[in-house]
Amino acid sequence: MGGQGSGRSREATDAVEVMLAATVRGDQATISKCVQKIDVAKRHGASRMSGVRVSRLLKIACATLKFDVKDAVPNPIEHLGDIRVTLGNGSQVWIEVKGQTKKKKFADITQADYVRDGTDFLRKYVTATPRLNRMIKGKLRQELAIDAKLTFTADWSLADLWMADLALLETEEKKRRAGVRSPDDLAKFMSKKYLVQISMEGARLLKISELRPVIAHWAGEETQIELDTESQAKIARIRLAVGAAPKRNTTDFTYHVGYKKIHAPGRHKLHNCAIARSPRLTIVR
Repeated sequence: MGGQGSGRSREATDAVEVMLAATVRGDQATISKCVQKIDVAKRHGASRMSGVRVSRLLKIACATLKFDVKDAVPNPIEHLGDIRVTLGNGSQVWIEVKGQTKKKKFADITQADYVRDGTDFLRKYVTATPRLNRMIKGKLRQELAIDAKLTFTADWSLADLWMADLALLETEEKKRRAGVRSPDDLAKFMSKKYLVQISMEGARLLKISELRPVIAHWAGEETQIELDTESQAKIARIRLAVGAAPKRNTTDFTYHVGYKKIHAPGRHKLHNCAIARSPRLTIVR
């Protein structure tokens, strides 16, 4: 399932994922159990939403997907998404879930880790950037696997490797598992993966391929990358945006590397504008 957490907060997040899978396949008994789990989390302050509220949002959101569903499994063994949906024709799609039941607004998506630690993008970017390459050393370098050699993605552009991170295919091993051997394969996979976010503001969902920077990237717009090594809290921030310089209201994604006071090699964030500016976003309130 999603990123690490503790206690009731993790239980609430897990319950959202299990509830969404159950909603997709029409399993009312499991939905009811998840409603109870979220309500328990709410009583302990680990959720600010009731189970009924979450269930209502997910039911409306799922109705917009119009899947011909054979099955839906949370935390699938291949780990290509939080949920694997098998359709009636035998094909599969995946759903990534951000169950932020304590967050007020959709814009709080940046409070969730989208992907963590080392990725193929980071490996290529760090080794191609002498200043950053010198700064990442010792245990941190090992934890991020910076010196792991890229094989079939060695010739991919940095922008394409970032796209793979947006699809949560952050390593070559995961790309192989998804049948992705080229950027063209990646584009096809992204059209089979969805992002669903829950917050106190409601629910919103779209395909990964419908994120605004993804649409812009495949349309040929340039990805701009900005390195910031002036932070007191971490070694580096790497900001990315498509079709614009990565500034306050245009940054699509940020890699945060080498937190200095906590043990966190990498916590990487999807920004709200990447979702909110999509022309194909579905919102349920």
